[in-house]
Amino acid sequence: MGRFQGTENSVWLMLHSGSRGIGNLLAQHHIDTAKDLAKLAEISLADKDLAYFVAGTPEFAAYWHDLQWAQDYASFRWQSYQAAVTGELPPQLCGKRGAFWGRCVCDSQGCCARAS
Repeated sequence: MGRFQGTENSVWLMLHSGSRGIGNLLAQHHIDTAKDLAKLAEISLADKDLAYFVAGTPEFAAYWHDLQWAQDYASFRWQSYQAAVTGELPPQLCGKRGAFWGRCVCDSQGCCARAS
């Protein structure tokens, strides 16, 4: 959590929850699988890091499942942190108890959704 002094006597709190590394582990697993499949299928890629899954395959389904799980986990953590922090803050953090909360912004970095 970061604390920043804003304008007009405001204070900004920044919470970063993320998936705490599990999202990266899942991504690396699926990237390695995609690279292996491209090599087995003898698909010529300009860069091996551009390996991909084809929609409708079991590998794509497993990737999509894990991606959605990691996003849901990160969202749950953010909501949990927000709920904990938006209670009464200690005086050393905001100068008074029961700080007013104007708005909360959730920036879902790396959020994915299927296009219809």
